[in-house]
Amino acid sequence: MSPNTALCVTFQMNTQNSDNILLALLLALKASEISLSATETSDILKATKELDLQPLAWDEDIKPPLLKMIQANDALDKHFQLIKSQIENLGYIPRNLLPTEIELSELKPTELVSRAVPDISGSDLKSNEITNMVMRAILTPNSSEAIKKINKLDELLQFFSQQIAGK
Repeated sequence: MSPNTALCVTFQMNTQNSDNILLALLLALKASEISLSATETSDILKATKELDLQPLAWDEDIKPPLLKMIQANDALDKHFQLIKSQIENLGYIPRNLLPTEIELSELKPTELVSRAVPDISGSDLKSNEITNMVMRAILTPNSSEAIKKINKLDELLQFFSQQIAGK
């Protein structure tokens, strides 16, 4: 059964998609007791800032070092790979499982970043909702704790678990 696109964010079935990688990273950090070193935290922060300043540099300059850092942390990589494959296999996420602007307003990023979110169907154009959410969470001081407080991410993780168990 195909979800109603008015109620869902549609992900491209492309492993290059920054939304898939960023959301998988955020959920991996939420889902587990992962310990990041100061260097890993700095690398994630750097990638987030670079993506905000140069979104077209994702494929060549931002994604490769970010994936390398994730792969170097065995616990993070295990959760990241599982969640990323779930996102790619499902191909959609119901909008009601994404944090609302009110929930995200509790995050206090050190730098304000935000891309326009187009008022169109998710299947027509890539929305920036996921990118904005991830950037706000990561740019919040003590981001690990901030991410764990976003309750909608728990619902999203549960949704993935249920979808995979039902297949």
